[in-house]
Amino acid sequence: MVRFIINKSKEGTFEYSLVETDGEAILSSQGYGSKQGCKIGISSVKSNASADVQYERKKGRNGKTSFNLLSHNGRVIGEGGKFASEASMEKVIAFLKKKAKSAKIVDETRQRKRSSR
Repeated sequence: MVRFIINKSKEGTFEYSLVETDGEAILSSQGYGSKQGCKIGISSVKSNASADVQYERKKGRNGKTSFNLLSHNGRVIGEGGKFASEASMEKVIAFLKKKAKSAKIVDETRQRKRSSR
C-alpha cells in the first residue's frame, strides 16, 4: 500500500515521505513548523502529482537524474531521489501520477507518543 508517513525530525519539524509498498521512500518533503502545515503539503502533493507540468526534472554532472514536484505557484513540495537513468526516474514519476492522490496518511508521531508512555 502506498502511503504518506508523517514524522517529526530531531529539529522538531514535521516531514512526510511518500512510501511504496516495499517501504522505499519515493518522495520526501521539507520540514514544516506544524503538523497541520505538513498535512497541507500532502494535500498539495495529492492535487499536483497527476500533472506532468508540475515535475521539475534535473540532470547532474554525474549523469544521475532527480526531480522535484512543484505546487501550482512553483514552490517545491516534494523531492524525489537520485536515479541512475532517466527511464527509472520517469517510471517513478508515472507511478506518482497514478498513486499519490489515493495514498493514505499514516501519522507516526502519534504512534511514537503512545509507545513512549
